[in-house]
Amino acid sequence: MIFQLEAEGEIEGKDLIREILAAQRSLFGDIGSADNRLHLISFDGCQGILRFNHKRTDQTRATLASIHSIQGTRAALQVKGVSGTIKSATEKYL
Repeated sequence: MIFQLEAEGEIEGKDLIREILAAQRSLFGDIGSADNRLHLISFDGCQGILRFNHKRTDQTRATLASIHSIQGTRAALQVKGVSGTIKSATEKYL
């Protein structure tokens, strides 16, 4: 999944993934989070690539939509596209 971050300040990748995982745990619990196997593959400050279980696409979209701030900085995450492989996602959406 390719996503775009809009934030009022700079956000580091480690803070972003920490917030995404916390939001996922809050929405779906520990078992739901473990089933999704969510990983941040890359993040350049504006756009990033997430890897997750393909059966949990709606869950992952809901998780990203529920994030409104990261480390006290107002932020919003928008999904640009979902693809089957990281290579094809990069070619299509980046």
